[in-house]
Amino acid sequence: MKRSSARGLALFACLSCLSCGSPPMPERGASAPLAIGPAAAPRAAPPARVEAAPKAPDDVALLVRVNDPEQLMHEVVSILPPSAAATASTLDPVQLASMLLGRRLGTVIDLAQPIDVLSIGTKSEPTFVVSMAVKQDAESKLGEGLVLREEGGLVHIGRPDDAHGDGGKMSACAFTAAAGRATTRLVCASDEASLSATAAYLARNVAAEPLDSDARLSLPGKVLREKRDGTTKAIGDAASAKLGAALVERFIDEVERIDADVRFLGSGLEIGLDLRLSGRESMLARAIVSRSKPAPPPAAFYRLPADAVVSFYTTGALAEDLAPLRKVLADDLERTMVQDGHLPDKTHALRERIESLVLTGGPLVFATGIAGGRDGAEKALAAIDGARPADEARVLGQARSALLPWMLFEVDEPGEKWTQGIRDVVKRGEDVDKTRKPGSKSSTPIDPDSDHVDVKIGALDPALKLPKDTLHLEVLLTPRTKGKRPARKGHFFVVPRGAATWLGYSEDASAVASRLRLAIDDSSDAGTLARSTDAASLRGRSAVGAGLVSPSALPYLLATTTTTADLHAAAKSVGRTFGAQARGLDTIAWSLGGDAAPGSVHVSLRAQITRPTAVDVLRALGL
Repeated sequence: MKRSSARGLALFACLSCLSCGSPPMPERGASAPLAIGPAAAPRAAPPARVEAAPKAPDDVALLVRVNDPEQLMHEVVSILPPSAAATASTLDPVQLASMLLGRRLGTVIDLAQPIDVLSIGTKSEPTFVVSMAVKQDAESKLGEGLVLREEGGLVHIGRPDDAHGDGGKMSACAFTAAAGRATTRLVCASDEASLSATAAYLARNVAAEPLDSDARLSLPGKVLREKRDGTTKAIGDAASAKLGAALVERFIDEVERIDADVRFLGSGLEIGLDLRLSGRESMLARAIVSRSKPAPPPAAFYRLPADAVVSFYTTGALAEDLAPLRKVLADDLERTMVQDGHLPDKTHALRERIESLVLTGGPLVFATGIAGGRDGAEKALAAIDGARPADEARVLGQARSALLPWMLFEVDEPGEKWTQGIRDVVKRGEDVDKTRKPGSKSSTPIDPDSDHVDVKIGALDPALKLPKDTLHLEVLLTPRTKGKRPARKGHFFVVPRGAATWLGYSEDASAVASRLRLAIDDSSDAGTLARSTDAASLRGRSAVGAGLVSPSALPYLLATTTTTADLHAAAKSVGRTFGAQARGLDTIAWSLGGDAAPGSVHVSLRAQITRPTAVDVLRALGL
């Protein structure tokens, strides 16, 4: 095992044993006074009074909660690859607590109850505060061996064994009355100021919040807003880039927090991601937080090819929610083209036709994969190693062909709308180019590594065996820098199918055509998701979106194949990322939900992962 992996594992184990919380809760009554030590005399409960709920510190950067540290450590070890699991199993949560807190305090905390960790301060100088439940049977003995001082609602701890090097890593600690399952919590920080600023919030607010997962991480939206200035500068000065930055900024203004959580189940684990927004006014929020009615996967989803690396469906956003975004993008396109010397009337006609086709709302089905499938790509890459010089060109060409991506879409719109609409777009685009003012230059900086794109309507090859009313577009991709790489040709097909339309694209016409034939052939389920047990698990589940992803095939889909060096690099790394045993075990099912109602705007993603798949993913990450 690599040294860096061991250090990362040890850090993860520490965090698993000591982790954190969430945002302010509504006002609640005062907690009972804290009694410390056996001599504390029983006292009558004071009259109930209402006090303001402790507020979260302004500089919260991260909040983590672990429900049951001991159980979480056991679950994490169960999904680690054997080499990493052997090391992790030697890490005792009690020993880790003693290392951080000292021997005396390490024995009083209950590692079967939630532990919360708060990170405050700047990225360069973060401070961590830990809140832990005190064992019930230890509460009456907390004064033994400790010097206690009550101040500001906290019972501060001075430990006489500090001088003997047993003070742990957290130098400031205090006991405090708490809400939630434990009546007393121990809160520790690296300094007294951080302790005083966060203890009440962690013990009263965070501890009282329900935690229905094994671990949760919360990132406040303000952390994203603090980083956006640097992001805006990195995007550049182009008009389209500025527009994109503006759209993202308005969306980030509405982000309250992002929660990520994990829940271990009997057969695997579930990972969740929740995006919580203060509103739904920005264009991106209206597009992302759908108001469409959740639904099970449509029949078209089960017509997708079984060898897809990524496949999903969505009920889509409503047309009225997408209209503002569609208009602003169309305005930007028209303005840029006119600035680049295209005639206003010709440009407006093109803009109107494009706007009638894209971002119109409604359901969508999508899949993407590689031409050779995972098996074909793995075999082609394996042949590169050890290939004779005389065979290298042929072998590299085969590998590049096997890794060519394909994409399929299905929309619930009639084929005539798309075939005629795209014909009009191509024709109007040609008119725009022909009438451009001589000598005009682009106002948008051109990337020398990019391709010049030409689109034209092509003949339909009968050998592809697609319906006669299929529209075929040829997409010519020519490098802007001569000699950079060979020119390429892509193929885009529009296939009418009743009241719906299938669309496909790939630089390999045969690969995408064969997948389109599968999708529209209702006489057989062979080779489609209808035969997939993973896809079957989504039947009957209503969601605004759901799908499947194969993590072991993702490296093939994402591999760069532009140059010979790229292919050699892919041969050395991509095929070895996952073991062969991952096949058939590595599909991850996910679903998307949310709420667009004012006051509870959020989007939730849930992914189910088998334990063998989790092991393979962690192995691929180097653990």
